[in-house]
Amino acid sequence: MIHYNLNNRKLVLGHPGGKYGLYIPSSSRWMEEIKTLDQYEAAKTEDIHYKLQYQTFDITLDGCTQKFLVGSTTTVEHVLEMLSVNAISSFEDTFGLYTSYGERLKDKDTVWAILKDMGAEQDVIYYRPLSQKIVVCTSAEPDMAVELEVDFSRPLKSLLPFFCRRFGVKISECQAIKDEKGLVLDVEKALNASRVSHNSKIMIVKNGGSSYDSPTSAVSAASTLVNGAEVNIWEEPDSAETLQFSSSGVSPMVYTVSAGSLNKLVVHLTNEKGEGSTQYLDFVKTFLLTYQSFTSAFVLLKKLIERYHVPRIGNMSQGEFEKFRLTVQLRVCNVILQWTKKYTSDFLDVKNGEALIAEMTKFTESILAADHPTMAKQIRKSITKLKEGPEAWSSHVAKSMGPPPPPPSKAPRQGKDGVLRIFDYPAEEIARQLTLIEFGLFYNIRPLELLNQAWTKRDASVRAAGILALTKRFNAVACWVAKTILDLKTVKARARRMTRMIDIAVHLHGLNNFSTLMAFIAGLNKAAIMRLKHTFKELSSTSRKKLADFEKLMTAENSYKTYRAALHTVNPPCIPYIGVYLIDLTYMEDGNPNNIDNLINFTKRQMVSTVIREVHQYQSSPVNFKTVDELARLLNVFPDANDTFEKLLYELSLKREPREAAPK
Repeated sequence: MIHYNLNNRKLVLGHPGGKYGLYIPSSSRWMEEIKTLDQYEAAKTEDIHYKLQYQTFDITLDGCTQKFLVGSTTTVEHVLEMLSVNAISSFEDTFGLYTSYGERLKDKDTVWAILKDMGAEQDVIYYRPLSQKIVVCTSAEPDMAVELEVDFSRPLKSLLPFFCRRFGVKISECQAIKDEKGLVLDVEKALNASRVSHNSKIMIVKNGGSSYDSPTSAVSAASTLVNGAEVNIWEEPDSAETLQFSSSGVSPMVYTVSAGSLNKLVVHLTNEKGEGSTQYLDFVKTFLLTYQSFTSAFVLLKKLIERYHVPRIGNMSQGEFEKFRLTVQLRVCNVILQWTKKYTSDFLDVKNGEALIAEMTKFTESILAADHPTMAKQIRKSITKLKEGPEAWSSHVAKSMGPPPPPPSKAPRQGKDGVLRIFDYPAEEIARQLTLIEFGLFYNIRPLELLNQAWTKRDASVRAAGILALTKRFNAVACWVAKTILDLKTVKARARRMTRMIDIAVHLHGLNNFSTLMAFIAGLNKAAIMRLKHTFKELSSTSRKKLADFEKLMTAENSYKTYRAALHTVNPPCIPYIGVYLIDLTYMEDGNPNNIDNLINFTKRQMVSTVIREVHQYQSSPVNFKTVDELARLLNVFPDANDTFEKLLYELSLKREPREAAPK
């Protein structure tokens, strides 16, 4: 018999729960464990592959989960045949495999392909009777029936919410459910247990009026802003007290939302008439980028779920309601899909992310799966990626960008005593590695950090960790630039080092790395450096001109007018100087109130959104260089900048070029 053990610490199995075997490629055969090696001639002359032979496939039936080992050619049909041998079912039932989001697995699909599509976290697979058709109506309109497909093995009370959503009826309005003979059905029993036949008709008996009442003006307009959880989104009236618009003032007139209650902003977010227009798409982006400045993710999800449960309002016919319901629900689904794909910071939050994902998963699997399984599948895929955590999500985003191969690295000259130092590398390679480090920090800034001046708050280390990290790096680079110049004792050596710094700055500019370029300029403009008159005299006119040009480019005059113009002419990848954005956001926050007449000031959020979108635009185009490990390590250990360090720099400057003393 063939027995084997693999002792290799570097070996990582891609499917630790699966079963691996020995495979002969030339004959496409698996070696049987009950045989000996002598029985396989190929084993004497060919390479034998150790590879995955069976994967684990979990199936839930009758509330219990069972594990099955399936080969690469095993189809859903094969699994169903295997299950039918042991499963107990009524004669007329035909069974299938279903996902948690309501999709039936196709009989001819291979299980391995299904598992690959699911990703790292296998979805729950249910073995149950196939969904069958039933006709449903209400006592208010017995002639307006809807044909639905449901699982006849589920308790009727679990199907009732699905029925109610299709008619815009509240569950509390349901007095009873009757079959075709007028007999009241036991909601604790399944339809098949109550002898309800496929394609038969049942009736929801209502205990109230024939339609959902329209909102009344008695509801406080500001209620969703002050006490957002108190007023259902469908019960707040439409008026100037709940939603306000502003016009472009130019023909053709364009109206945009300027302020609104939370309920009405969410209504506009999922407006049944909005999809496709530029104004609507812009509103959705602005809302999802800035909602954290006026509500929480949990409240937003609650409001979207409220909006999804569409009531039948006024004198709507069943046909009108069906069209309205479908449109609104799909708008909600599309917003959720965008939220979970592109605006993920709340889902990746260390403190509350898991709870938010759990709430979203519950809604997706318990409600969306029944109504819109295709949309539920897409949303669940996004949720699965979110569950893998921030690092996995960032990796997924980076892979989706598909950058071309990076250029080759620039080789360093031989260092003294065989030890490589930063300036043994070419200026271009130093600039590349600085840019890689800078982009990593810039990329980590989340939209939430740019809201409500989070970087200035007491808990900024939590709320704006990315901005603080980039700012800390900026100050460290500026101090490093100054320190490396002052470390040299002679005027000529300092001038050569300063020239080298300017050369690196030239490459930083060429790489559109305005962030580190600004840090270099800040370092060269520190008081400890600016007073080195003798050192500056040794600079060539070319180097002095380059430095002057960079200072002119990055000057703060006229609100960084020259820099802004240059930034908007370059093509990404680009790392902008974050300080300008923070200044702009400060003016926007200080100059505009959060609320106007108890309504959320959405015009302010549109202004803030333009900044966040620009930041996101540059984050979406990564730099593409190979990391030079040793150089990157050296460039990552700069000393922290603080008042003490600044004082030491100035003291060192006085030592290098004392006041009124001859140059050294």
